[in-house]
Amino acid sequence: MRGIVLVTSSLLALFFMAMAGSPYASARAGGDPQLAAEWQRAWQFEETYEALVAPLPTNPRSSVTRELSVEVNAPVDQAMAAFAAVENEALGAGGRRYVTHRTWTDDAGSHADFTAISEATRGHAETRIHVKQIVHRDQPVIELHTWAAPNIATHHRFEFTDLGGGRTRITQQLMLLAPRPLVDAAVLSRVAAQLRANATIARALSR
Repeated sequence: MRGIVLVTSSLLALFFMAMAGSPYASARAGGDPQLAAEWQRAWQFEETYEALVAPLPTNPRSSVTRELSVEVNAPVDQAMAAFAAVENEALGAGGRRYVTHRTWTDDAGSHADFTAISEATRGHAETRIHVKQIVHRDQPVIELHTWAAPNIATHHRFEFTDLGGGRTRITQQLMLLAPRPLVDAAVLSRVAAQLRANATIARALSR
């Protein structure tokens, strides 16, 4: 128990230091240096959090996995381009607008770092979802990793299967990690956002 308390205290200290600023908070390429620095601090926190909780017998966050599937009237390359478009990924992550911080390519594929931003509504503040995306070069797969306060992370894998006749099935495997009291609501929100994005993309590809 004492070990868990010490780790929790360390995580809280890390979180507040990250939000206040750190030597890693230099701006990345993009149109909003302050938001880019927030993106980097968020991922610094997530990586350190995972390292600190790994030895614990029980993870303070719950893990839930869901699988979604959608078929679209488009060949694989066109379907992948639509799902990889940052504006569509931002919609799937629950955002209504987005800021791209950096894009690049390497031997693994095409990468994008961006932040999806939900609109503030009555009773709910604006939410910023910090996203890492990779479109794989050697297989029809897109991976998306997101982090948002209060310590909610997702790992999302899109696999594209050629059904013939210009149709594609996209199988989506979603793993969500969230503090235990929040996990059910977080899963419902994230799945609903992705279903809306699926429907929007499917309609656009059918035109």
